[in-house]
Amino acid sequence: MYKSQGKKGLFDEHFSTTHLSTMGNPLESVSKVIDFELFREILEARLLNTSKKSNAGAKPFDVVMMFKILILQCYYNLGDKQVEYQIVDRTSFKKFLAAASQSLGSLMPDASMKMHKLEHYADAKADIANGLLICSTADENALLPLTSVFGKGVYHSFDYLFYYYDLQANAINRINRFLSAK
Repeated sequence: MYKSQGKKGLFDEHFSTTHLSTMGNPLESVSKVIDFELFREILEARLLNTSKKSNAGAKPFDVVMMFKILILQCYYNLGDKQVEYQIVDRTSFKKFLAAASQSLGSLMPDASMKMHKLEHYADAKADIANGLLICSTADENALLPLTSVFGKGVYHSFDYLFYYYDLQANAINRINRFLSAK
C-alpha cells in the first residue's frame, strides 16, 4: 500500500485517501452529517469586525474553516502549533477543511454568456464511494438553463469552469516543477 522508496506514483494519494475512507475516517463522517455552512452567518456576525475604518491589512481567515480547526483541536486534543502541523501533514485534515473560500475562483457565464471570474464560487467534496465530486455551493436554479441536458444539480458542463483558476494554477505549478527538475 505504501511505498518506502522510489518516486510517488500518479494515483498514490488517491489510493491513500480511498484506504482512509474504507477504514472509517471520522472526519468524513462528521462532514456528511453536519453542513458547516449553516454556521457561517452567526460566526461572521459574532467574529468579524464590520466596523473597520479601512480595508488595510490582511484579510481574515474564513470563519467556517477556523470553526472546523477548533473542532479538530478538541477532537484530537491538539494545541495551536500541533494543529497547524497536522493540517499541513495530514490529507484527512486538508479534506475536512476544504471549502469554497479556498478556491482560486470559477470562470462562469453571465446571462449574455460572457465569461467572468467569480471568487470562491465552487466548493468540492469527493464522494469516493460513488465516484462523485460534489459541489454544494452552486446555485442549482440559476444554472438549470445551462445544465438542462444533464438535469438539475448535475454540473458536468461546469467541470472545468467551476475550478478553472485552481486547475490553471496547478498546471503552472506542475510545469514549473517539471522544468526545474531538468
